Amino acid sequence: MSTIQLGTRNKEDILKFVELRLDTMEIFKKSDQPDIQELKERIRTELTHGAQGDFFKLNYMLTEISKKRRRKEIEEALEHADEDRQATIAREIERLRQTLGDEDIEDLNELLTWVIGARAQQAAEDKATHTALHESEIAIVKRFLRNVCDDELFNKFGFEEFFQEKLSHRNTSIHADLDNMDLHILLSLLKAIYGELRSEVFTLIEYTCYWLPDHFREVDLALTPPGPQSTIGSQLIKLFTEEEYVDRWWTQDRMWMRTGWVYNDEYCSIVLGWFKDSAVVKGLTVEQREWVNGLNSSSRPDDDLLKPIAKIMAKRWLQVCGLWFVEDIYWWLLGYVTKVKERTGEGERVTSDVSPTLEQILEVEKWAMKELGVTEQDSLWTVQMAITFRHYGFYEQAIERSTISKNLDSSSNWRAPFCLAQTHALQGRYKMALETLEEVIAMFRKNGDIMEEWCAAFYSDILYYLREWNVELQEYEAANAHNPDSYEPILRIILILEAQEKYGEIIECLQSLDGEMDENGLTRLVAMMHQYADSKLYHETITKAGRAAGQLEAVKETYQVAIEAAKSSETRLTTLTALRYWYPLFLYYDYPSHNAHEEAVTVWEQNIASIPRISNELVSNVRWSTVAKLATSYLQEAREAGLDTPIADTYRSKLIYLSTSSSAGAGDEYFSHIDAQLILARFHSIMEYEQKAIEAIRSHIKLALDILDDNDESSDWQGFKILYICLSHIEDDVNALAAWSLLGPTIDREATSDCQEIGEETFSEAGGSESEAAAAEEDESSEILSQTDAGDEEEGEDGQSANGSETSPSPSENGYGGGLDGHLSFIWDGGCGHEWSYADDVYPCKDCIDVQFDTACYEKLKAGTLGQKVCNKSHDFLHVPRWDFEEAASVPESHVRVGGETITIPDWLSTIRKKYGFDQWLANHRLPSYSVAD
Repeated sequence: MSTIQLGTRNKEDILKFVELRLDTMEIFKKSDQPDIQELKERIRTELTHGAQGDFFKLNYMLTEISKKRRRKEIEEALEHADEDRQATIAREIERLRQTLGDEDIEDLNELLTWVIGARAQQAAEDKATHTALHESEIAIVKRFLRNVCDDELFNKFGFEEFFQEKLSHRNTSIHADLDNMDLHILLSLLKAIYGELRSEVFTLIEYTCYWLPDHFREVDLALTPPGPQSTIGSQLIKLFTEEEYVDRWWTQDRMWMRTGWVYNDEYCSIVLGWFKDSAVVKGLTVEQREWVNGLNSSSRPDDDLLKPIAKIMAKRWLQVCGLWFVEDIYWWLLGYVTKVKERTGEGERVTSDVSPTLEQILEVEKWAMKELGVTEQDSLWTVQMAITFRHYGFYEQAIERSTISKNLDSSSNWRAPFCLAQTHALQGRYKMALETLEEVIAMFRKNGDIMEEWCAAFYSDILYYLREWNVELQEYEAANAHNPDSYEPILRIILILEAQEKYGEIIECLQSLDGEMDENGLTRLVAMMHQYADSKLYHETITKAGRAAGQLEAVKETYQVAIEAAKSSETRLTTLTALRYWYPLFLYYDYPSHNAHEEAVTVWEQNIASIPRISNELVSNVRWSTVAKLATSYLQEAREAGLDTPIADTYRSKLIYLSTSSSAGAGDEYFSHIDAQLILARFHSIMEYEQKAIEAIRSHIKLALDILDDNDESSDWQGFKILYICLSHIEDDVNALAAWSLLGPTIDREATSDCQEIGEETFSEAGGSESEAAAAEEDESSEILSQTDAGDEEEGEDGQSANGSETSPSPSENGYGGGLDGHLSFIWDGGCGHEWSYADDVYPCKDCIDVQFDTACYEKLKAGTLGQKVCNKSHDFLHVPRWDFEEAASVPESHVRVGGETITIPDWLSTIRKKYGFDQWLANHRLPSYSVAD
């Protein structure tokens, strides 16, 4: 396992933290005296050295120092700078014991119990020491105070009460009762569910629903006293039999618990194990005791611990109005019913959320009728079944049940015609759906009681579908009439017009919003620009429309007005920074002015200058996207002006500043694939300043070698990745390709021959049709920033992009990759939507940051037909050939092919160290073994 030396890795952060805290302390605020400044420097030095990167210890020491007013007191505090964390905690515990009252100590002990016991980690021993105050010691201090102040002042400060408090809890200790900790937590969890429902316990109930079985498992029944066992038993039985308590833990938001309780037997087995203990069932009624005893025998195979809850679920499913997500309840019941039937030999158990058959739905309904004693179905039962059928795609049955329910109650049963309308829409019959929906709307308007009870559903669901279905019928005015401050239908309209190539109408639609004001005093056009400021799809659609309709000037003015409004209004920083990213992108690639590139560069520079280094995830994504575009544009503009011109020198200076001011990390300790230093290295490499090029990314190469020299082979792919990125930017193609060759699919070497055939089959399917590309582009409607423009290539470790959204469909889902996986995660930047995870026919750009294409997109780029705001056909590329399984299998393990020569990986790394000035590392370093498949 790799280890990190915090004292060196986060030294820069530690220094900044200490400096910031010291600057806010009163003693250092106004004094510039040499002795005070010397003391400040001493604090900085001793704390930085003593903390060893531990922010907990550092924060505690700084807090302690901030309370001191004299130099001697501060120096005494600094004597503890080198103590370890345990000693620091013990000292703090003793301080709290001396200053807190009994009730506060009890609260602290309760917190300690939860901190230790709720995390399923080995509990730490109590490190506190206890020093009691003697009455004589109190008397000495009291006598001193009475000598220096009169009775009135003594009483005013409450000294008497203070001393009494000190004496009253002199033997009270701060500790966690480790022997009874698990039992105490378990009783507290049950109390949270059975006690009075208050807002303070909601979080604890949520915790209970996650971890209750684990805490039952932690408690040793053999060591638990009979009293608590009986209490737990009498509460536990109610959790499964009484509807009031079932409703508290089986809420609609927690139906996910069916996985552990219904689809699997583990949790139920834990509970039944408790009910086998005589002390646990002692407090139960005779009827309850007989029931649980039967559960633990084989006498009643059709009975189950969950049966009472199952009846409650059946009632929720078919006899309660208002639960919209019937699928969660149905899945719960399907798992339960099939579980019991398998036990009695009547079928196979369902253990996951499945798409049920019609027979399975009817089977669970039949079971529910029997258990609930229903012989005749009313309108509510029938419409709930209709909703269930509709959800699972049985439209004929949904229409039939909706019609029956509607006929049973036509005056107030609005849910039946609404379900009928939804079913028609799902079948593509939007006119019929709208006609039926009008009946529902009329029912709401006529019946005030319905509107009052279901007002939220009317506005959030019914009017929503009225708008959506009108959009499908291209009835745009009708779609927009019901909620003018909602811009989603307008976006839908724009996308439909774009698909029909009606670009002039898109511009007209946008301009019509410019004369209308929203409730915040913004024009609706500006408000829409703000709402979709971070939407790639929106920006690309309006710029495409402006270009096709000859209205680029109008698009430019729209951006400018939106940016000015974002500056002056209380909008989120995300809105302004996103607009100042997309607007220059429009200028750079679409606007035909001679100074458009210069203006774009200026706005990008303003954007970087205005974004804090520490910001939320969305703003950080925009920052790095801007860095990537700005760095690439500096290089592009310098090339076009001529590398030997003063203009090129200006851009090189700007690039040096950018790479310094916006570097992704702290020197040797960090690497990001979005780093302006990569383009600076490229700039120097093109100008044949080889040493400067190496120096620009020297720290990154060092980090790669560090990773490859540690004891964790699972992270070696990251080292190879850093190497290929860095080396390709400085024209070391041979070593870059060697690094690429070590990033193949993660399969066993013995399987490579079989995978050759798989790779050939799937590669033939990988080209991707135009329709696939269009579909992929449409899927980006909810994307914040594209892979190309956000610069947020997913790191292979977590499979998520930097903006937190889920990754694109897997290679196998795209028909591109044959299900073979590697450590990388690329979404090609040509807009085709294809994804790849290992070295296989890749075209990485040497002049951009984090841009790579497949063959089809690369050829379109070079032909000028790509249609994406990325890269430039004049750029240089490295070509990583198709992965050859036979070739990979022919390379011995722990070897790599460098150019035409096969050498050991340690020897190859040795040549890189020597070439880039790290050869002094060779002595006494572990040389790891590598597998080509890794």
